[in-house]
Amino acid sequence: IQRAVDAVNVGGTVNVAPGTYINEFTIEKDLTMVGHGASTIIQSPTTLTQSFTTPTVNKPIILVRNTDDVVLSDFVVDGLGHGNVNNRFMGVAYHNAGGEISNLTVTGIRDTPFSGTQHGLAIYAINQDGNARTLDVLDNTVTDFQKNGITLVGPNLTVLVDGNTVTGAGPTTTIAQNGIQIYDAIATISNNTVSDMSYTPGNWVS
Repeated sequence: IQRAVDAVNVGGTVNVAPGTYINEFTIEKDLTMVGHGASTIIQSPTTLTQSFTTPTVNKPIILVRNTDDVVLSDFVVDGLGHGNVNNRFMGVAYHNAGGEISNLTVTGIRDTPFSGTQHGLAIYAINQDGNARTLDVLDNTVTDFQKNGITLVGPNLTVLVDGNTVTGAGPTTTIAQNGIQIYDAIATISNNTVSDMSYTPGNWVS
């Protein structure tokens, strides 16, 4: 997949055929990447080598950075529970980037076993460079994550979060999960289903 990303022209389309790909990759130019729904599965390698700094070092399976219009749609991102060897584990991360994330299933972004370590973010975006960007997060299914389902952060970032289904671990004493978390961004949030976020004891709230 990385070879296809590198080869496509700016503004072009990468069509990912049905199959299971053990891959991490970085996108640094405007493009569209389209799969075939549940039959196109991108699985995390055991150890991720790519990262970005916020200033903490973060390890995503798919990293989009320093570009304004990347569309990802219609495939599965499965972390396979590889958070133990990838601190600050993430599924899809947009760093100083915009575009659209739609019709993805993001799952398995957690430790094995599921733990209280404060990472495991399924979909994450952070805008740090001061440039205005927009990001639409539409009709995704997010499940089996550790800390947050959808996290969108940063000044000059305008986000639309619509039609997503975010399902947590259910009642747990392990970690206080968050379904959709926004801060410093301008957000429109509508038509989402967020469920099974329940932490005990009550000194923290999911």
